[in-house]
Amino acid sequence: MQYLTNRMPAIQVLIAIPLNLKTFHFMKYLIYIICLLTFFSYLASGNPIYKSGTSLITGFWDEQGVLSEITTENPYEGGQHYRFTYNFTDHWSGLGLNMDNWGTTAPVDFTGFTHLRLVYRGVSAQHTFRIQLRSGNDFGALYDVGGTAQNYTVIDIPIIVLTAGTTISLSEITEIDISVVSNNASGSGTLYFDAIELVNIAPPPPSIAWPMAAAMSQGFNLNNWLEAYWLIPFNAYPEVNKFRREHIAFLASGGIKTMRMPVTFERMADTAPPYTLNVDHEAFRLIDSCILWAQDYGLILSIDNHHGYELNDANYLQETPRLCAVWRQIVQRYGHLPAASTLFEILNEPHAISKNNLHYVQQAIIDTIRLYVPNHTIVVGANSYNSGAALAASDPYDDNNIIYTFHSYEPYFFTHQGMSWTSPPFFPPVSFPQGNDMANIAALFSTVNAWSELYDVPVWMGEFGVANSAALQSRCNYVEAIMDQIDLYDMPFAYWDVFSVNDGFGFADPNNLVPSSVIPCFEEAMHLNFSPLSIIEFGSSIDCTKDLVRLKWQLDELHAHVEIQSSLDAYSWKTIRHMLADNGKMELEIPIEAGVPLSYYRLKVTPGNLEIYYSGIQSVRCEEKGKVKVFPNPAKDYIIINGGNSEYKDSRFEEIIILNSLGQIIRHFTGKEIAEMNQEIPLTGLISGQYYVRMIQNNGVVRNAGFIIL
Repeated sequence: MQYLTNRMPAIQVLIAIPLNLKTFHFMKYLIYIICLLTFFSYLASGNPIYKSGTSLITGFWDEQGVLSEITTENPYEGGQHYRFTYNFTDHWSGLGLNMDNWGTTAPVDFTGFTHLRLVYRGVSAQHTFRIQLRSGNDFGALYDVGGTAQNYTVIDIPIIVLTAGTTISLSEITEIDISVVSNNASGSGTLYFDAIELVNIAPPPPSIAWPMAAAMSQGFNLNNWLEAYWLIPFNAYPEVNKFRREHIAFLASGGIKTMRMPVTFERMADTAPPYTLNVDHEAFRLIDSCILWAQDYGLILSIDNHHGYELNDANYLQETPRLCAVWRQIVQRYGHLPAASTLFEILNEPHAISKNNLHYVQQAIIDTIRLYVPNHTIVVGANSYNSGAALAASDPYDDNNIIYTFHSYEPYFFTHQGMSWTSPPFFPPVSFPQGNDMANIAALFSTVNAWSELYDVPVWMGEFGVANSAALQSRCNYVEAIMDQIDLYDMPFAYWDVFSVNDGFGFADPNNLVPSSVIPCFEEAMHLNFSPLSIIEFGSSIDCTKDLVRLKWQLDELHAHVEIQSSLDAYSWKTIRHMLADNGKMELEIPIEAGVPLSYYRLKVTPGNLEIYYSGIQSVRCEEKGKVKVFPNPAKDYIIINGGNSEYKDSRFEEIIILNSLGQIIRHFTGKEIAEMNQEIPLTGLISGQYYVRMIQNNGVVRNAGFIIL
C-alpha cells in the first residue's frame, strides 16, 4: 500500500503511533479497509488515454507494419479501435502512440495510478505483443503483454513493472511504444488494441505469511530426485538412496532452515478422471521419509509440485480440473502436517502459458487447497519459468496466506556453463561479473522487492545456482552478489543443488559430509556454519549396563571444567551434567532415556586458558527403559511387538513405522490397520539387513526397537 501514503496523511499519523502486536494487526486491517474505501471512491473514473471517443493520442509512427484507426472489425468499446497489420523481416515490428504532439504540448502524468489497462486481440502464433513507456529520450522497462488472443482480452499492467530498473519520469510520459517480436526472423499478422486507460486496482488483504517467510531463512532443494521424471521410462525412478538422513542432518547442522522437496506428483497420477494418485508408488515412501527428516531436524518443508505435464494457452481449461484433483489428493494426504512448518507449492516454473491464463489455473488450485487446509501457507510463482520479471508483472491472488516465489539463473551463459544437459551443451567458459551483470541482478531484486512492498506480500527466492564447472573465483563472486541482494531485502532463499560434484551447481561433497568439503565462500555468503567447533580427540569409551550408559574419558588437561552433553540426533545438544576433571580422568553413569534406542554424547571442555574444545562424538545403542519387545529377531516374514500383550491388543499404538538403516520409512501403519493385522506386522518384500521400528502410542509416548531381517 506504499502508493497510497501521499493520499492519506491521516493514516501516516496513525502508523507513527507505537503499537503492540495485537494493536498493529488491528490497525493494519483498519488501514486496509480505509484503503479499499479510498480506492472505490475513485476507481470507476480512471484516466482514459484512448477510450469511448476520448483520446490523448496526438500522433503515431509505425515500422514494418501499418497502423490504422478503424470503425470496422468490432471495436471492444465505443466506435473505433486500432489495427496494426505487421510484416517483419528482422524479428520485430513496432509503432509509437505519441501524447505530447512531438514535444509541443504537455506530457501525460502517470503518477497516482497502479495499473495501465488495455485490451487486445490478434497476434500470430509464436509472436509476442510487447509494450514500453517513453519520457522524452528515456525509456521504461519492456513488458510482454501476451501472445495470440482470439478475443479481446483485458490486460492490467502494473505501473511498477513499466518503470523498474529505469530512470523514466512517470510524471512526464510522452509516448506508449508497442511492438510485436518473435524468435523467428520473419513473420506477419494483425494486432488490434483498444480502451487504454490508467486505473487503480485495490490491493489484496494484508498478508499473514510474513512470519513463515522470516522463519524460512536459508534453504536448499532436494534436487533431481523425486521430480526426476526422465528416469521413469528406464525404471530408475525414484533413485532410492540419492538423499539420505545424514545429508539432511549435515545441512541442518550448518544452519539450513528450509527443505524444498520437488515431486513429480502429476506423473504419478492417472491422466483420466478422477486422476487418482498412485500412493503405493515407491516415491511416496521416500516422501514420507523426507517428512520425518524435516520433523526430526526442525526444518520447514515445502512440498512442491514439480515437472508436471505441460500447461499452455491451448490446454489450460482442460488441464485445470486435473491439477485441482491432484492437489486435492496431495492436501488430503499431507494436510495433517503442522501449518507452522509445512508449505504447499502448487506449480513449478510454468512457461508456455500467459499471465492471465495462469492466474485462472492457480486461483482454481488455491481455492481447491483451501477446502482442506485453510491455515497452511501456499507458495505461488509466475509464468516465464517463475521469473522475477514475470512475478513483478503479475497480480496477487485472492488469498492472504501466500508466499510468492521466483527463480533466477541469470546470466544464463555464466551459471550454466560446462553442463552436458544445456542447449547448446558445454558452451565456452564465462567469467563473472562482466558488463552490466551486477546492475542487472540489483535491478531484478529491486523490482521484485518493490512489487512485494506494493502488495504487502512476502517473496521467496526458491531457486538459484551456479555451475561447478565455472572458475571458483567467479562462482564466489556470483553467490556473493546474489546473497548481497537477498540480505539487502531480508528475503528467504533456497539453493537449487548443494551436493553435485560435477555437471551441476553443488558446493559440498555428498560422499564426504564434513565441514572441509563445503566451499568456504558459499558457506560464508549464505551465513552457514558447518564447522562451529574446535574438536580435540580425547581417549574415551562408552557402553551400556542395565539401564545406564557408562562413559569414560581420558583428558590431557588435569584441571578443566567439563560439560557432558547428549543428543538424540547428533545435531541438537543439551548439557546433562557439569563436573571438574579429576587428574585428567573421568567416569560417570547416565540413566537411559525411555524410548531412545540410539544416543549420542560428547564433552564440552573449558581448560584453564578459557578456550572451548569439544570431544569427538560417541554413540551407543542400549536396551531402554520400558522397551517393547520385538520378535522373532532375527525376523523373516513378520514381527510381533510385545508378544501380543494387552497393550498391543487394545491398539495402544496409533502408528507403527518401519525404517531401514538409512532412516528411510519403508512401512507406515495407522491405528485401523494395526487393529486388523492380528498382531503380526508384515515384512514381505523387504531385503536382508538392519531395520528399526518406531511405535507411537495414544498418549504420545514413542517407543523404538531394532531388529534384523535374514
